[in-house]
Amino acid sequence: MRLRKKSISFYDELRVSDQESISLGFCDLDIANGIDVREPVGERWAPKRRLEFKAGRILARAMLGARNCSYAMLLPDIDRVPLWPDGIVGSISHSSRRVCVALADSDKIRCLGLDTEPVNSVAEELHAMLFNTAELLAIRSGTVNSTEVFCAKEALYKAVYPEHREFFDFLDVSVEFDGRSFTARTLKPLHSSKAVLSGYGRCQVYDNHCVAIFWV
Repeated sequence: MRLRKKSISFYDELRVSDQESISLGFCDLDIANGIDVREPVGERWAPKRRLEFKAGRILARAMLGARNCSYAMLLPDIDRVPLWPDGIVGSISHSSRRVCVALADSDKIRCLGLDTEPVNSVAEELHAMLFNTAELLAIRSGTVNSTEVFCAKEALYKAVYPEHREFFDFLDVSVEFDGRSFTARTLKPLHSSKAVLSGYGRCQVYDNHCVAIFWV
């Protein structure tokens, strides 16, 4: 289903099980030009950071409104994690020109992470720092794109971090794709290992952007 409200494009309602779905929406960062938001915007932030923050809040408010969810402001906590309204779990991601928001009901999905990047945007010289041997083999065989693996790892980190507040590196986790779906596991003991192992992910391409979602 695709809806439009002003210049915001809502893309998929992703059905991830019989009982669960994830709302996924996009818009251009430019939608925030000249528009004020309710949330405080840092006066010392760089212009790009201000634009990203405002665009994310504009899109999130439109999507939450479509769910008839009322709230005052979508504020970040001390770790810059958005404080979603009761009953909602969500994630926000930006690329160089787009913002993407994912939402789900928190009584069905406990953790939700999202990442988006332009297709083929991960430089090959960075692969050894980002991907393990199995992932590199999959990338070189053409089974999966390097941007998909990168986004998958970012999405799973953003999914489990709000609950566990634990930092880990790209090489501390491994993702394995089966078509557009992926699963993950940690390669060293972590507080979030159980959540990572029990989660599921999906990767799709919209408007030349790779979008990865991971949920638990």
